[in-house]
Amino acid sequence: MFGEGNKLQRAPNGAGGEPVFEAMGMFPPSGSGARAVKLRLVPFYAAGQDGSRFEVWIRLPGAVGRADASLFYLADESWSHPGNVEGSIADDDTGTFRVSFDGTEQEETWFAVSLTKPAKINRVVYAHGHSFHDGGWYDASAGNRRSKPSVQGGRWEQLATIDSYPDTTATTGRGLRDGRAFTIKFAPTEVWAIRVVGKPAHGDTPGHAFASCAELQGFLDP
Repeated sequence: MFGEGNKLQRAPNGAGGEPVFEAMGMFPPSGSGARAVKLRLVPFYAAGQDGSRFEVWIRLPGAVGRADASLFYLADESWSHPGNVEGSIADDDTGTFRVSFDGTEQEETWFAVSLTKPAKINRVVYAHGHSFHDGGWYDASAGNRRSKPSVQGGRWEQLATIDSYPDTTATTGRGLRDGRAFTIKFAPTEVWAIRVVGKPAHGDTPGHAFASCAELQGFLDP
C-alpha cells in the first residue's frame, strides 16, 4: 500500500536494463504491525527475472478477497525467538517460513498471528516450515498426548493438541516434509490471536534447539 501523497521516483535501471521506480509504502497493507518500507517497482515482464520471488495482486472495488483465504492473512506476526530465517507465516504461502534458531537450548518455542479485533474460528492450520539436520521441528517424544505441539487462542488458552503430528523426537523429524499442513478442528471460538507452541528439537547437534513454521491460519467453516 502506498503512503498517502507518495509519488513514484525514478531509480537506476535494473540489471537487465528494465526501468525501476521507487516509492515508500506500508507493509502489511493494514494492521497494527504495518511499517514503512521502500518499494522497488518494475514492469510486469521483468518481475522475478533475477530469480527473486514476486507477487501480483489486483483487488477490485468492493472485493473481499479469496473465499478460501485465512482470516489471519497478513495478520501481525510474533514469535518466542527471532531466529535467522524470517519468512512470513501469514501470507498463505507454505513456501515461506520462519525459524526460531538463536543458538540456545529452547525449552518452548511458539509462533503467533494476531488481529486488531476478534474473529470467530473453528479450524486452525499449522504448516511445518523446514527440517534442518540440527532441528526445525517439534519434539513429541515425552510419551503422552500433551507432548504434541498445540494451538492456543485469545489469551493463550488451549484450543487443541495437534494429535496428527508425527511421533518425532529430539533427534529425528520422522520424515516430516517441508510445508506439511496439520489441521485442527474445534467448536467455534472467538479469538484475536492464535499460536502454535511446543518443545523444539535439536537434531544431530545437542546444545541448541529450535522449531519452524511456514503458515498459521484460522478459518470459520459452515
